[in-house]
Amino acid sequence: MTSKRILKMNMPEVNLYIVIVGIASIFLLYYNFYIGCLFFIGFLYMVFNNWKTTNIRRKEWTNYIQNLSLDIDETTKKAVMNLPIPLCILEFDGRITWYNSKFNTMVGENDLLGVNIDNLIKNLNLRKVLNENKEMYTDISYNNREYTIVYNVIKNESGKSAKYLMMLYWIDKTDFLQIQKKYDEEKNAIMLIQVENRLKEKNYLVKIDSSVAEDISKTKIDKNYGARPLRRTIQELVEDKIAEEILNGKIERNKEFVFKLN
Repeated sequence: MTSKRILKMNMPEVNLYIVIVGIASIFLLYYNFYIGCLFFIGFLYMVFNNWKTTNIRRKEWTNYIQNLSLDIDETTKKAVMNLPIPLCILEFDGRITWYNSKFNTMVGENDLLGVNIDNLIKNLNLRKVLNENKEMYTDISYNNREYTIVYNVIKNESGKSAKYLMMLYWIDKTDFLQIQKKYDEEKNAIMLIQVENRLKEKNYLVKIDSSVAEDISKTKIDKNYGARPLRRTIQELVEDKIAEEILNGKIERNKEFVFKLN
């Protein structure tokens, strides 16, 4: 289909009058054999020249596509080599066949070719990941850093044989998780300050310890429902317990009190 389109694109604009000359030569052969032969020879020359021109253009187009493919392949190789994240290529048994400089820096070891990834990174069970994960990624901790490993299977054809390899992209999300944790703690602290202000309006000078915000951030809260689960957790862990302390007489009006969960 593609070759037909290319042929159509490269056809000279002389096709129409070639057909006209061919039809005219047939009529002339009927009325005047000699003149008709001259026209027919001219018609054959035009057909041959048209075929030759089309064939040359097709070869030029094919060479252009092949050179473009080579340029794309070279660009792809350079892009993979210079990825700003750790990358390694593995056999299906876990042996490392290639890695970039970022992966070498992450691991902190040299001469990694042929090393089994399971022996290098103990908490990465590659076989388990391949068998159990429907998604093509997994999360692990390594050298006090948190990574999401995105992997895909590639087919390497060499002659008649085909070889399957795995590419593992190591995305470092440690900084993101630290920022997210800090954000959650600050959000918890803001909501606890609101609790303090409401108590202050009733002359209860309760100071909620900073450790409370950290303890709340460690509890499992479903963030898909927004602030409501967090608000419910603070009510159960803080507000209800402060209310009990007030009823028990441990917290009195106009007297400072430091509240802790433990």
